[in-house]
Amino acid sequence: MYVSKINLQTNADAIRKYIAENGFATIISMGENEIMATHTPLMLEKEGENEFLYGHIAKANDQVSTLVDGSKVLAIFMENHTYIS
Repeated sequence: MYVSKINLQTNADAIRKYIAENGFATIISMGENEIMATHTPLMLEKEGENEFLYGHIAKANDQVSTLVDGSKVLAIFMENHTYIS
């Protein structure tokens, strides 16, 4: 995804803070023949030297099959949303 220099955030602490304050994201992945997207709450957690995003999407969601180890996924976090669980 292209990000212009004026919008590029490289400060890891600022990114972590933004995710903590705005944990609602759109997860985008590639299915067999199509791009798939799901809106879902995510949390960033540190485990040792690694950081992981944790969340939940319904088992019935076809996108689940694309979320396997080693697959590339884009998570876009956004502000000001309404989510009813």
